[in-house]
Amino acid sequence: MVRLQDPYIRLYGDTAIVLVREELKGASQGNPIQGQYRVTMVFVRQQGRWLLASMQFGPIAGAHP
Repeated sequence: MVRLQDPYIRLYGDTAIVLVREELKGASQGNPIQGQYRVTMVFVRQQGRWLLASMQFGPIAGAHP
């Protein structure tokens, strides 16, 4: 399960910065995964389409899953 919360979107012409808080619960190769992360995405608009240019994930210190 992936839940995105608290979106913050800032537009700068043909560039958009998107910040969200992600709650993740699931498994990868049989190992449990869970946690809360801050996600930063940068989108650029080219020929009328928004394209993902960059994405960064980081754990939220002190957050409890």
